[in-house]
Amino acid sequence: MIGHPDVIEHREDVSRFMIHLTRDDSNEWKGGGGTARQNFLDIYRQRTILALRAHCLHAWKMTSSQEMKCRVACFSAMPLSSIKHIAKPIQCRQIGLEPYGFVFKRNFIIEKGGQEVTNVNSYAGNDAVRASYDRAFEIAAKNNFTGKLWRQLPFVSAMNERYDFFWEREWRVLGNVEFIYSDLVCVILPEDSNGPLKFGLAQKGISWISPEWGLERIVEELADQQKRTRRLNPQAVKQVTQRRFSNA
Repeated sequence: MIGHPDVIEHREDVSRFMIHLTRDDSNEWKGGGGTARQNFLDIYRQRTILALRAHCLHAWKMTSSQEMKCRVACFSAMPLSSIKHIAKPIQCRQIGLEPYGFVFKRNFIIEKGGQEVTNVNSYAGNDAVRASYDRAFEIAAKNNFTGKLWRQLPFVSAMNERYDFFWEREWRVLGNVEFIYSDLVCVILPEDSNGPLKFGLAQKGISWISPEWGLERIVEELADQQKRTRRLNPQAVKQVTQRRFSNA
């Protein structure tokens, strides 16, 4: 457990998990994008969440080489029962997340180098802190993004009258995030997802939840899935369980 157990372990207001949701980017990448479901399946099969772009405060004015250095994989520390609030179109949000995704333990993302996003308050003309990050970007650009100063920039986002998503509780990892199936707490799917996909997950001992479920429904469904998976493929469940305990 990362963090003092007496402080973190029993805090109901601190999520134990990190969530990565997929989206439809079929119109953004030439020959490389897909629907949210297709992107979910690609990540699932490749066991890698790709860092495809920079999402930071200064991404809009970076050169291509600077932007490549700042590409991140994004996660949310939002409680599982609140996923429904981000797994849908949101007004003024360019990126539309959908109910397909992956749930990891918080410690797993931290060990991958995850950093909580700093949302820089520029409301009502309070631009002093924003100016300091702008200056950091100018120095980093002048030095061709060498040294250490630029490494804070991928984890900074705007917070103003036109753009404010602090409630997403976003975390970022610089670069790709690779995982094995036993690293997954569960996956996120629409409740009406087709049977073959859920059957394939069950064969690997991987559970799924829907964004629309509350906490009690999540507990109930995960318990039922565990029972069904044990009957379906007890060896897979045994292997996944052994790996999870060995990684605890």
